Amino acid sequence: MNPETRKQVEEELSRQIHGVYCRYRKEVHGEEYWTKGNYDLLDEKTKEADRYMARFFLTLASRPDEMKGEEMRDRLDWATQILEALQDDSPCEFDHHGYCQAHGWLNEDRCPQDALKEFLASRTLREKG
Repeated sequence: MNPETRKQVEEELSRQIHGVYCRYRKEVHGEEYWTKGNYDLLDEKTKEADRYMARFFLTLASRPDEMKGEEMRDRLDWATQILEALQDDSPCEFDHHGYCQAHGWLNEDRCPQDALKEFLASRTLREKG
């Protein structure tokens, strides 16, 4: 993945992490977070915390060979649980430029939600098989 695309993926993942946090606050604590899921309302310091998580997930996904056995399974299971929470079940909708409008992906690369669905489906098949 080129650096510009990685930065876009990181930012989109950060937005989704913030959305998951807002849902968590509402569902678990019964209170709505002040942004109501609007990532753009956050200050840069708070956005950086979400970006830190996004970079962690992207790094974890890019270096699976460095971990062995149980540690890798544990981390992958943990990351999979978080990715499941970030998954948007709505289908991709592409415009005439090939950009996914449903998920706000304005890049010609594959929509991260499409890749996420494929990854989670492969994990499910592997666990069943």
